[in-house]
Amino acid sequence: MSKLVISLTVLLTVSMLLLFSMKVPSPTNNNTVTVKGTIENIYEGGIKDVVFKLKDDDRVYYINRGLENKFELKELKEAYIGRTLALTYINHNHIFKSLINNRHLSEVKSDNSIIYSEM
Repeated sequence: MSKLVISLTVLLTVSMLLLFSMKVPSPTNNNTVTVKGTIENIYEGGIKDVVFKLKDDDRVYYINRGLENKFELKELKEAYIGRTLALTYINHNHIFKSLINNRHLSEVKSDNSIIYSEM
């Protein structure tokens, strides 16, 4: 019985550490990275997330709950597919970083106009 309790305790502890390590921090100038690229596709992902796919980039970039808050998918596609945007995402370290191919966006810019910002 005690081995079971120890095993469950270790499993719970490791699970909690993993969950806390994946929490997305607030964006700052020190923990963000900006990439520029041509928008190849924009679509809904997750739960009402707006997902941007750049040409020649395997990663996907998303605005969390973007379709719930302010954006319309049809309008975004008409306005930005084929255009170059600057996508700023939070570069935070967690145990699964190398396995996860998506990036939480903190800012989206077209030329010098801000389309979206959490900063």
